Amino acid sequence: MHMPDMRLAHLHPLRWFGQRDRGFVALRRAARAAIIMPAMFAVGDKVIGNPQVATFAAFGSFAMLLLVDFGGPMSERLQAEAALAVIGGVLSSRSPDRPARLRRCAAKPGRGRRSV
Repeated sequence: MHMPDMRLAHLHPLRWFGQRDRGFVALRRAARAAIIMPAMFAVGDKVIGNPQVATFAAFGSFAMLLLVDFGGPMSERLQAEAALAVIGGVLSSRSPDRPARLRRCAAKPGRGRRSV
């Protein structure tokens, strides 16, 4: 059975985090995601008025902020993030009626599937 390390229990929370997360990298990433994700959802829902765009924006910002790790200096990271955003936007907008086509194919058996 693993016992928790009680030697660090008396430390201030920021000092405890500092010992476990050098430079507060994980804490900063989590704080960015906690600010940006709801903001992107609000823009999609309230400004654009489309719940699908809001959900896509929230999950897209989550993926870009927490699942992708760009290295190098700040200018290179900003270029990589901008390139990812542009490429993702282009790829996701290539076929705006794709969900409708998929629904039509699913509604009619035998259509949209290849016979082997």
